Amino acid sequence: MPDGFARVGRYRGLVGDMVRGYKLHRREYLAGPLSDLLTDAIRGRPWADEIDLLVPIPTTWSSRLRYGFQPVRLLAERVGRRLGVPVRPLLRNRGRKRRQTGLAPSQRRSNVRGTFRTRRSTRLDGLTVCLIDDVCTTGATMQEAARVLRHAGAEHICAAVLARSGPGEVHLAGG
Repeated sequence: MPDGFARVGRYRGLVGDMVRGYKLHRREYLAGPLSDLLTDAIRGRPWADEIDLLVPIPTTWSSRLRYGFQPVRLLAERVGRRLGVPVRPLLRNRGRKRRQTGLAPSQRRSNVRGTFRTRRSTRLDGLTVCLIDDVCTTGATMQEAARVLRHAGAEHICAAVLARSGPGEVHLAGG
């Protein structure tokens, strides 16, 4: 799991409504307020000043087609500008076997195993990297992304998300 974690709020409620509107209804104007909230959540963590690099969790090709844009990357770019931290889309998404929505925690972990890759030349030796995503349910995606970045040499990995989904919450914005 990442060394530090920040979130704006719960998936059930206003934050979740905003995330769904942003992604599913292509309300890209929500990128501004959502990235402001995410920036503030990161700034409130003790590790915020240690971040060398922001890395967005990549969107699958099918989700890019469905959404019409890359929502997490857009958020990361805005957060990076506000924090003065570079954003590098280092992770490549090879695609999951199935969508994560509706899968049990153990199924989610195996479903994302091997999903992410970096270029062989990617070296993150000694860096503190902050992963950016919209929603975290079980942490399986973050764990897999963190594993790949540690393999590339990252010393510390933190994660920041807009919403944390709890038990029994249906996550309709998956992808």
